[in-house]
Amino acid sequence: MNPTGRRSVILIEDQMLMRVLVAESLEAAGFSVSAYADASSALEEFDSVDPDAHHL
Repeated sequence: MNPTGRRSVILIEDQMLMRVLVAESLEAAGFSVSAYADASSALEEFDSVDPDAHHL
């Protein structure tokens, strides 16, 4: 869990509209979302995000 007490999720989706919709839904459900358009971008930030779960 991140310092804000919210569960964190890394979202990787190449389609912008889908990425925005999923991120907004997760945020509305109380998650802290870090959204990326591709895996290489997400990997660059992976250690600093510290997600609570991984789904590959």
